[in-house]
Amino acid sequence: MQTVSSWIIIKKRKGENAIPGEQICSIPGLPLWCAKPRIGLLGGTFNPIHNGHMAMAQAALEEFGLDEVVFIPTGQPPHKNGEFIACAKDRVAMICAAINGRERMRMDDLEIERAGTTYTVDTLRALRAQLDAEYYFLVGADTVLQLSSWKDYALVLALCSFIAFPRIGESSQAVEKEMERLTRQFGANILVSRRQCPQVSSTQIRARARRGESLNGLVPAEVEWYIRHKGVYHHD
Repeated sequence: MQTVSSWIIIKKRKGENAIPGEQICSIPGLPLWCAKPRIGLLGGTFNPIHNGHMAMAQAALEEFGLDEVVFIPTGQPPHKNGEFIACAKDRVAMICAAINGRERMRMDDLEIERAGTTYTVDTLRALRAQLDAEYYFLVGADTVLQLSSWKDYALVLALCSFIAFPRIGESSQAVEKEMERLTRQFGANILVSRRQCPQVSSTQIRARARRGESLNGLVPAEVEWYIRHKGVYHHD
């Protein structure tokens, strides 16, 4: 299936102009000119990108009928002070290696290019200025408990929906209670995936890489190759 961006390229090549106020759609069974595109957003330091991230992206595409998932690596995140973070060049390269050849997945470096601390609300504003779409932020279910600590979180909830992925062994009672509160007070739209994504620790991956141990089953093979050959976490 062609992505939203590929449809746009086709229209431009044919010299055709989009109809004002309408959006291009690639959802199967619907006409070309229809509802807004549905775009999943997966943000994070990706330090490094791992199989948990990849499972979330693939599940969102399949379960919620998204047109694409965009990986957005952070520049200077507000919640990671004091943690070793690989340089932006390496993190971007690892994401590109992981998603190479995978349909409906791409990377956007807008947060990397932005100076200063990275906030989700600013990213959503920038994305909406580029394309009027339905945006779905992909998060682990435990992140729902932290949303109220995000900058301008009420606005964030208004600018996008969320898709929450439970992790194996996690209790859902506190998450469900917070979801109800955010929905009641702010009109939040938080969807919960039926799939439980694997619990993969970036800290563990970096430690294993530093010791020269195998990363098989933790990161895509292309990412392990890059970490080994570039020595990304050798001095972590």
